[in-house]
Amino acid sequence: MKNQNHTIHHQMELTTIIGQISHDIRSPLCSLRMIIHSCTEIPDTQKKSLKAVCDRISDITNNLLRYTKPDHYSDALTGKNATSPTNVAHAITEIITEKRYEYTFRDIKITPKFNPNADIFINVDSQAFKRAMSNIINNAVDACENRAGEVVVSIATLDNKVLVTIEDNGKGMPESVREKILNHTPVTFGKANGHGIGYTQICDMLAKSNGTLQIQSRQNIGTKIMLTFLKSIVY
Repeated sequence: MKNQNHTIHHQMELTTIIGQISHDIRSPLCSLRMIIHSCTEIPDTQKKSLKAVCDRISDITNNLLRYTKPDHYSDALTGKNATSPTNVAHAITEIITEKRYEYTFRDIKITPKFNPNADIFINVDSQAFKRAMSNIINNAVDACENRAGEVVVSIATLDNKVLVTIEDNGKGMPESVREKILNHTPVTFGKANGHGIGYTQICDMLAKSNGTLQIQSRQNIGTKIMLTFLKSIVY
């Protein structure tokens, strides 16, 4: 009973902290939106991209707030998730734009090899998918270390499946690490402050979306991450 009370107390404290962080983010985010809206020196195309970044930050805070609601734990136990038809090309384009800003001062080229206006849908939690793409691209950039690198993102369709591929020319991934990821074992590689949360989130997203993960990697040549989903039909 003592351990159970301690666990409940810990969950309540964590819920309170998460809720406070989410609310604290909202105030500067609102100010940032106002600055972007009022700034006349920023081109409209860049304004649109910055607004999209603000929207994603807002979505992340809203997702955090879901953890503070009592029904979150029951949903987790029953396997409920907020999957819905998501336009893959639009979602990935948004993340690539964000990453180009993030890595402006790195010698990194992020290349999309797909039509950004394509109507290709998969049934997935949109925010979880974007978060997964963000994590994978971050890992790809980190793998390039201090040298010039390129991250290529492509989308392909075959029958009723959609294949999303993220390929880099970085240092590669050891076989032991690749096996741990594919076995859903938390792992971190090549990051001083890594905790393995990124790959865990990616695997969770795929599990809830009936997706699959494949990894091909060669030392000092690069890594290819392949995510496969069932195509969603939108009427």
